[in-house]
Amino acid sequence: MKLLTATGIALLLSGMLAVVWTYNLNPNDFNSNLFAPIILLMVFGTVILGLVSLTLVRLQIPRVRVRVIAVVFLIVALSVPATFFYAQQTSLVGCLCTGTSLPIVVTGSITVPSSYGNGTLTLQIRNNQNSPITSVNLTNVGQSPSNSSIPSISNLSAFEAMYLGELISATNPLPVNQTATGSLTVSNVQAGTTYEMVVAATFQPNGSSFETLSITAQD
Repeated sequence: MKLLTATGIALLLSGMLAVVWTYNLNPNDFNSNLFAPIILLMVFGTVILGLVSLTLVRLQIPRVRVRVIAVVFLIVALSVPATFFYAQQTSLVGCLCTGTSLPIVVTGSITVPSSYGNGTLTLQIRNNQNSPITSVNLTNVGQSPSNSSIPSISNLSAFEAMYLGELISATNPLPVNQTATGSLTVSNVQAGTTYEMVVAATFQPNGSSFETLSITAQD
């Protein structure tokens, strides 16, 4: 029965690890990411199995069955950190907010106080790659049937991502697992309209990543 107890504790720790790792991947969007179906499954699934394992300790179960149950539950417990580690190393967990799979996690918002006209675009860029980011550029994309691009392309090109109060550069790179922020005034935006933009990041020494981000403006 000691084996079931140890397995139950491992399952509970695995569920807690899923919550912590979700936060570390994207702290700026933690609340919404935590309620993603796959995250909920890993968290509540492991916690429930952990409680079941601890409950089975009180029952009279043949030793052979105890070992089989413990092995199956232990595989589940180990699969959670293994999944997160694999996803992080291979960049399969990209921007959780849009469902893309890239080495950078980008979240943001557009606020338009007067419902139409000038607004504020704010972005957070998290480095999920294995090397520092030396530059971040923001560009426009063309209109599509369901999305509208921001008209002021020249404004977008002036976006500056800041880390520790300074512009990201070769002398002030964004380290691994750290987040940069930046804001920019954009014109001719409409509250309720979804806008698309491309966030491009350059990694040391010669890597790069591109992510198309969709944001619905809010008043």
